[in-house]
Amino acid sequence: MPRCGAWAKAQAAISAAVDVLTDDARRARVVFIEPMAAPALNARRADVARAFTALIVGQAQAFYGSETTLQVGSWGEFAAAHLVGGMAQTLTAWLRGDLAITKEGLVDMSTE
Repeated sequence: MPRCGAWAKAQAAISAAVDVLTDDARRARVVFIEPMAAPALNARRADVARAFTALIVGQAQAFYGSETTLQVGSWGEFAAAHLVGGMAQTLTAWLRGDLAITKEGLVDMSTE
């Protein structure tokens, strides 16, 4: 992917999220593990995931223009939700030690 302003913006956002979730191991546990056992936390986790999905769709619409097909219920919304869920699973696997990559590698590969 050619590196452009959108790539740098995505990398900065992903890097910030990874930093927040990995600077204190308890944060990742509260975000990814504890909600599975507590219905109220799981509902909040789902709300946050929907908010991140909407944020990604909004950023894509701003980048690609209003003619884009990134409407609610569209392929773009699916892709954004898939990205949010995939990033959560990838970060969880990395924190467990299942992915033998550096933090910088995690951010760069996630950005790509």
